[in-house]
Amino acid sequence: MEQDILVDAVTIRFTPRPTRADVEEAVKDLEASGHVQGTTVELQGIVYTLTAKGTAAAQSLR
Repeated sequence: MEQDILVDAVTIRFTPRPTRADVEEAVKDLEASGHVQGTTVELQGIVYTLTAKGTAAAQSLR
């Protein structure tokens, strides 16, 4: 998911709405913990994908 789309989706989903900086910090924490991986794509910027660890964590939240 592109970074801007991810930030917008998270911001809209929660009340009270987090700031862009809050969401970007959370994404950096998820990347550092190995739950997501960011890849720079020339025309899109940073695109994030769930890793196997992130997928397992997401499934446990269901």
